[in-house]
Amino acid sequence: MPIQFSFKSLSALEKPGANKEYNYIFPRGHSSRYMYGNNVGNTVVEVKDGVAKAVWQFTVSRGLEDIASSAGKRPSYNYVQWVTDILMFNDEHGNIKAVYKDDKGQQKDLTAKAKSYTDIIQPIPNETRKH
Repeated sequence: MPIQFSFKSLSALEKPGANKEYNYIFPRGHSSRYMYGNNVGNTVVEVKDGVAKAVWQFTVSRGLEDIASSAGKRPSYNYVQWVTDILMFNDEHGNIKAVYKDDKGQQKDLTAKAKSYTDIIQPIPNETRKH
């Protein structure tokens, strides 16, 4: 789903090679927001009525809370916590890998062979969904 912007995107995130490595981070039990990260920075996206809108972009110096540059409006919710919820990324073998905690707090992982870009979205087994 294409991401719409109501602000000027950080040009650093669009550099050639910026998407060589990428990841998607989701808050546990929610599908209405996520954070997309590439080699350069991150974009926080909210999905409503079938439309994905970028709400904030940022680059960091050291960690997810050490902001170097940003565009858009920083959300009030804790996007840093999402990293321990569900992380999806491409591995060195061309697979899509998800690392998540199950309902008992145990870390699990899931690997899927990616045939197309859309294969990155995989269901988490036995996940309890929130709306």
